[in-house]
Amino acid sequence: ELLERIGDFEYSIPVPPGQYEVRLYFAEGWFGTGENGGSAGTRVFDVLLNHEPVLRAFDMLRQAPPRQLIARFFKHVAPNRYGKIHLTFAARANYASLRAIEVLPER
Repeated sequence: ELLERIGDFEYSIPVPPGQYEVRLYFAEGWFGTGENGGSAGTRVFDVLLNHEPVLRAFDMLRQAPPRQLIARFFKHVAPNRYGKIHLTFAARANYASLRAIEVLPER
């Protein structure tokens, strides 16, 4: 079973100065499976990276069937003035859901 975080939540990831690639991984594990129903529009949320929207009205079941991994990559991300990469996940319909985050230095 895949682990996930659900809700409205934020991360502030400390990093050294430089440029980074931020990789976010999603998979709908509740809606659209078994008796839980659900379809496009059931779970919709926004993702902000350093307070700028990078995914607006992100709808996992519109992107892929339940339990299928969805990856979104964001390149050339610099830390804020506090040396952190800030991520915000804000619900529009039901809660936001996230499986994993990777932050990789760019070369």
